[in-house]
Order: sequence, then structure tokens, then C-alpha cells
Amino acid sequence: PIWSSTQEEWDRYQSPGRYWEMLRSTTSSGTARRVSGPVLLLTLFSVAVGYAKLTFPVTAWLAQLHTLQPIVTVAGGAVTLLLAFRTNAAFARFNQAADTFARAVSATRNLSRKMVVWCPVAERARQSKLVCALPWAIKHRGQGIEGTAAARGELENVLGDDLMEALLELDAETKNIPAVVMTEITRGLDVMNESGVDKIYQLLMDNDLTSLHACVAQVDRIAATPTPVSYARHITRGVLIWLALFVASLNVTTLAALCIATPAIAFLSWLCLGIDDIGMQLEQPFTVLAVAQFCLECEQDVTREMTASNWTPRMDAVLGKARKVEVEKTASAFTNAQRTGFDDVVRPGIPGRAFVEPTLNSSLMQSTQNPDGAKRTADERRAVGLDAS
Repeated sequence: PIWSSTQEEWDRYQSPGRYWEMLRSTTSSGTARRVSGPVLLLTLFSVAVGYAKLTFPVTAWLAQLHTLQPIVTVAGGAVTLLLAFRTNAAFARFNQAADTFARAVSATRNLSRKMVVWCPVAERARQSKLVCALPWAIKHRGQGIEGTAAARGELENVLGDDLMEALLELDAETKNIPAVVMTEITRGLDVMNESGVDKIYQLLMDNDLTSLHACVAQVDRIAATPTPVSYARHITRGVLIWLALFVASLNVTTLAALCIATPAIAFLSWLCLGIDDIGMQLEQPFTVLAVAQFCLECEQDVTREMTASNWTPRMDAVLGKARKVEVEKTASAFTNAQRTGFDDVVRPGIPGRAFVEPTLNSSLMQSTQNPDGAKRTADERRAVGLDAS
């Protein structure tokens, strides 16, 4: 079920009545349905073995099956550890997938927040569709359904038919929808040069795309590197064989004992095989996580933010040049306010910039030199009042 993360949902999840609800919904559990076949077979096997022991008590090999109990006890410890290790490894993958997708959604929202301020209004509708499509494309790649009809239908709902067809033409060789979408957004950032958007703003938006590329790489790693198949198969085979030996080793001597042991065997089989199945389901976390809900919420937020805003970037093609000239004039007026004739001498190698001698006072230098820059004589110094003698 999809987790709504509301207070009512948490109250119901933590309520003391959850015990009765969990017991009541056991038969409708997805895990119980998936393991129902093996559980039924093991239960029938236990009934057959118990009935054979009761019907043919003199058969030598049937009478000695209870000697397997020490072996079953030792093997039970190994099976328990294997199930625990396998489930922990699968849950670690689940956490990695959740963190990765959270980073992807966060980077998408950050990109949207910057786009709504710095993206030109004429490009905003197209860019908003591309930004909204990013979480969906990452979801499809993680679930392994990229390129299928289902994935294409979800992307068409976001991008529209025309933009979707254009992206599919570009993706004919790369086979990587998230990369194609991010490349299109990067081209949009380059178009912003024509509107005078400062390079630093484009760089900040490109940083979010870099984060999204890292998220796609992490999703690919998680989806392509499950627990080694031989390890998973060995655990499943071990659990099945151990359960069969456990059933065979039971010392059933009466019909009443068989009636009691049968439901107990069914419960033990359901418990062990259910744990194994949960670990197997967590191996593909993107089909367990509510990623579709995250994508839909992110799409709604981005669309509402980018298309409903009337904010216009401060710098377009004309205002950008005018602002640049104004800044240069302001800086020039500020830096030249206290300059003297000597300070304004342009030094070689630094065109348009004046050099100020750091160890000499410019006003004193001006008074101790002739207008042509030569050092004053003693008579000239007395004439300007610099030499009392």
C-alpha cells in the first residue's frame, strides 16, 4: 500500500489495535499469497509423512526418521543466519534506493526553484515539462521498464506528444531517457545566453543537473547489482530442504499429534518462506518504494511553480548590456573618486587600469615633483613651501 505520511496514517500504524488488524489481514497479505504454493506443498508433505508413520509403523526407515532431529537443529541455526544476512543486505539496498531517489527529487525541486527565477518566460513552459519528466525517467530506469509502452505513456502525460517524439528521436542511439532529458535542459541553459542571463546562474542550474546525473548512475548501480544469484538460490534451496527434513524428523505417533503438527508446519513454512520472499522483493527496491507517488507530487509542484509564476528575469538581452555598462560606470566612479594625476598614469601591461604606488602618498609625490614628473630642485621646493630653509 502507498504510504500517505499523514498524521492519521501514523496514528493507525502505531495504534494498539494494529495487532488485530494484522492478524485479520493475514489472508490478504501479498507475501502470504506469493508463498502460499510452497507452504501448501510442505503442509501436504507433512500430512503424507505423518500418515505413513501411523499406517506403516513397522517400516524400518520410517521409524528412524526421527534421528534426523540433531541435524535439523544444527542446520536450523545456519538457515536462520542466512535468512538474516540476506534480509539485511536487501534492506540496505532498499535504503540506498530511497536515499538516491530522495536526492533526485531534491535536485529536481532545486532546479525548478532556480528556473522559475532565471529562465526566460518564453522558454519556461518547455523547460518545466523537461524538469517534470526527470523523476519519471529515473523511476523507469530503476524499475527496468525504460522504453516500454507503460513508461512511454507516463512520459507522454508529462511531456506531450510532440516533445516526447523529439526526445525519442534523440534517444534512438543512447537508449538513456534521463540523459537525453538532461541534455535538452542543458541546451536550454545555453539558449539563456541570448537573454543575458548571467553565467553564474547557468552554472548553478547546471550543478543540479550534475547531481541528477550522479543519482542516475546510483540508480543504475542498484538496479544492475542485486545480491549474487548463487547466494540467493542457495538460501532458498536450503530453506526448502530444511523444512522438508524438519517435517520428516517429527515423531508423530498418534492421529492427534498429526492434527496438531500439521498447522504448526504450515505456520513455520509461512514464516520462513515469507522472510525469504521479503528479502527477494527488497532486491528490487524501485518496485517496492512508492516512487510513482513521489514523481506525481514533484510534477505537480514543479508545474505549479514554473507555469503559474509571472516572475521575469532581471537581465534580458537589452537590460543585461545596460546593467553591465552601469556597473562598470559605478565601479569606475567609485575607484577614481580620490585619484590624482599621478594615480591615473596607465601602467604597461594593464590597459585601462591605474597603478597606485603602495609605499608613497600620491599627494606628496605630486608636490615633490615637477609637472613633467622630474624631481624638484632646492629652489623649487622652497618656492612651494616644502623647504623652510
